[in-house]
Amino acid sequence: MEQKQQILPGTPAWDEICQMCGLCCLLKTVNEYGRVCLTRVRCRHLDKKTRLCDCYNIKFDARNDAQNDSCFKSGGSPVNLDTLHHDYVVPGCCPYVKRFVGTNKLERPVIDWQNTVSETELPAGASLNDYIIPGTSNLFRYNSCVKKYEHKR
Repeated sequence: MEQKQQILPGTPAWDEICQMCGLCCLLKTVNEYGRVCLTRVRCRHLDKKTRLCDCYNIKFDARNDAQNDSCFKSGGSPVNLDTLHHDYVVPGCCPYVKRFVGTNKLERPVIDWQNTVSETELPAGASLNDYIIPGTSNLFRYNSCVKKYEHKR
């Protein structure tokens, strides 16, 4: 496969690809079969009505890792699509994945955004597994080494 020119997150070219589906901003968890799934729990920075992020201008900035303000942890190195896809942040139906990793037949699930809750609204002791969106385990590549997904915040 021919290598496509790298587009860095947070740039206008990167933003043009985004379809604002919000799937990267839904928390993920591992189901009983060891598959990563989307949940109905959205990031505290995501507005459910507009699907806009209130920290978008810094969420891809590796310099913010130390302050825990970067949504996508990168260990201080530049964030790239491979990191986001393989760290189970960006699902396979994302236009970034389709453009840079290769086209696939995955359909974007329809999310009832009114039925989502912010991570700050979760009841004490609630498990993300109680909020799994059925049928979303196919959006992420199965990796038998994944035992537990910990939300990187």
